[in-house]
Amino acid sequence: MIALYAALAWILAFAFALTVGAWHGEVTNAGLVIAVLAVGLAFPLLPSAIAYLLRSPARSPAKPLNAQQAQWLTQLCHSISAPAVTILGQSIGHTNAAFLGLLQFPGRAEELVGRPLSSVIHTVDHARFTALLNDLRRGAHRDAEGVFRLVRADGSLVKVHLNLSPQQVRDCVLVQFSDDTQ
Repeated sequence: MIALYAALAWILAFAFALTVGAWHGEVTNAGLVIAVLAVGLAFPLLPSAIAYLLRSPARSPAKPLNAQQAQWLTQLCHSISAPAVTILGQSIGHTNAAFLGLLQFPGRAEELVGRPLSSVIHTVDHARFTALLNDLRRGAHRDAEGVFRLVRADGSLVKVHLNLSPQQVRDCVLVQFSDDTQ
């Protein structure tokens, strides 16, 4: 309906330009007609131009980790004695033995690596965790923390305090867990 209104308004403006141009001579006539044609042809492009100008800068796709970065992330996670994981994008990149013990996955890191961290967070806490992670990645905070419930291998819940810290490697976040049973 709006497109019909815009098309009719453009036709009316075109007719007005022809009429006014006829009253004032050929130069005015040509100038008004060209201006109305230009605006009329640019009008359909206006919404996409506005959307292009207002959109946030597009992020280029994440580059794969090089061998040095992958080794550094593995060492970082394993050198921490408290339960910890590194998140690459949305999924778990590395875990340590303390995290596997916390979730009752001893020696079974391959079952968690590659899965989203939200798969071990209780569903009630998913929205809060996603919002916290998005705020951190947007740069709203240098670090982020919160209390969440994790789901163990046997289905039981454990309440933990999460501390999220962005790392030097693009799209990588170190997540450290501490017991929050008090």
